[in-house]
Amino acid sequence: MSDGPIHERIVQIAEARSTAARSRLATTLSLLQSRLSPKALAQEAVSNLIAKGQEIATDGVEAAKRHPFKIAGALAATGVLFARRPLSRLLTRSRHATPADRNSLNPKRPPASAKATAKRKPE
Repeated sequence: MSDGPIHERIVQIAEARSTAARSRLATTLSLLQSRLSPKALAQEAVSNLIAKGQEIATDGVEAAKRHPFKIAGALAATGVLFARRPLSRLLTRSRHATPADRNSLNPKRPPASAKATAKRKPE
C-alpha cells in the first residue's frame, strides 16, 4: 500500500481545514451574538434616529433658505392661530380710554322677563 502516507496527509489537511472552519464559525457566531444583543440593537436604533433627525433638520434649513417668505408666512399664520383669542379681544375692545367699572353709575338693564311683566296690565 503506497497510499498510506498520501492518505494520512489528506486527512491532516482535512482536519486542519475543519479546525479553521470551526474557528471562523465560532468567531462569526460571537460577532452575531454581540451585534444582536438588545443593548447593541437599542444603541444602533438611537444612532439611526439621531442621524435621520439631523438629516431632516438640515433639509429644513436648506428649504427655509430657498423659500424665506413662505416660511415667514407660515410662522405668522401659526402665530395668529395661537394668539386668536387675545387678538380678538384687542380688536373688539371698546374705544373708550378706560373701561367702565363694575360699580359705575350706569344702571344695569333689567332682565327681559322683568320688562315683560312690568308692561303687562293687571286684570
